[in-house]
Amino acid sequence: MCFGRGVSVATWVAGMAGCGLLAWSGHLAVAIFLAWVVQMQLIEALLWAHQPCSSPAAAAANLRVSAWGAWVNHLEPVALWGALAAFGPLPLPWYAHAIAAAYTAYAVAVTRGMAARCTEPTRASAPHLHWRWNETLRGRYPFAPLYVFFLATVVLLQLTGLPSAEGATLAVLTVGSLGISWMLYGRRHAIGAVWCFAAALSPWLLLLLWRKRPGPAPTPDAEASAHEKLLQRR
Repeated sequence: MCFGRGVSVATWVAGMAGCGLLAWSGHLAVAIFLAWVVQMQLIEALLWAHQPCSSPAAAAANLRVSAWGAWVNHLEPVALWGALAAFGPLPLPWYAHAIAAAYTAYAVAVTRGMAARCTEPTRASAPHLHWRWNETLRGRYPFAPLYVFFLATVVLLQLTGLPSAEGATLAVLTVGSLGISWMLYGRRHAIGAVWCFAAALSPWLLLLLWRKRPGPAPTPDAEASAHEKLLQRR
């Protein structure tokens, strides 16, 4: 799972292809959101291409890409907000706009204040990359409130900006995949890399769950009624 440049590129290609099909099937807003999340696989491919951090040249490029990664990562709820506001099937309520705007301001302030740190596989995270832009030097998470706000904003937008069944499906998929990633990889400091890998597969799962099913076969009475209406028009 995203333990090398080739795997990250392949995951990015698969995720973008799935997002394209999802958009073509009529779920443009969700496709745009997932396409934004999938860009983290492109970020990871670039991070893998600039290793090890002990090399001055590689470290300089790695720091720049890590900074990009922090912004792409933290602005995922903002991408969902924009996609639903522009292309969503339902109008967002005022409180969803207000909370999304508050999250945007908070995420920008927090991300601007983060210190750039080189991203590489560590003894705890190997073979995955250790996203250290959210941690202190001791490996603690001072920005945990950001991710609580992140998740709450995403789920609220999904539940209010999409039809009930689709919103609930996407919310369960978001919370469930993040929770499983945390349980399996939280102590290994690889939750972000693994969750974004799962997000790249989500378009394909949603295509299966949201595919259009044929309606019920018409009853004899319905067919007779339709035939009578046709004769009346003639």
